[in-house]
Amino acid sequence: MKYFSVLALALGFGILAGCASLGNKSDEDVVKERAQARYDALLSGDIKKAWGLTAPTYRQRVSAEGYASVMGGVGNWTKAEVSRVTCEEDRCEVSGLVSYNVPGMKLENTITLTDVWIRTDGKWWVFHRR
Repeated sequence: MKYFSVLALALGFGILAGCASLGNKSDEDVVKERAQARYDALLSGDIKKAWGLTAPTYRQRVSAEGYASVMGGVGNWTKAEVSRVTCEEDRCEVSGLVSYNVPGMKLENTITLTDVWIRTDGKWWVFHRR
């Protein structure tokens, strides 16, 4: 019984330590994960998931269907990867390398996209002006 109590106590401390370490991510790390999740959603055609990562004020103005028309060119994307995140207070700039097929040509091009992410109510969201 004593062995079980020590084991349970050690397991409890291990779980607490693991949970505590989850909160130690930098803003850059959190935004990089969310930005990559957005890219991955756009690549897979899950516009609703990508729309869910836009700022709440944007989602109040633009429906998921409206967002699909704004992001219409993503159907040609072949790869997208976050390359750099720079944060200051509640604003981050995310640079990503996006490769896409040029319509009507057998050509792939890669460009750098820059997005702004903002922190609202403790969470990070991609910011769209329109």
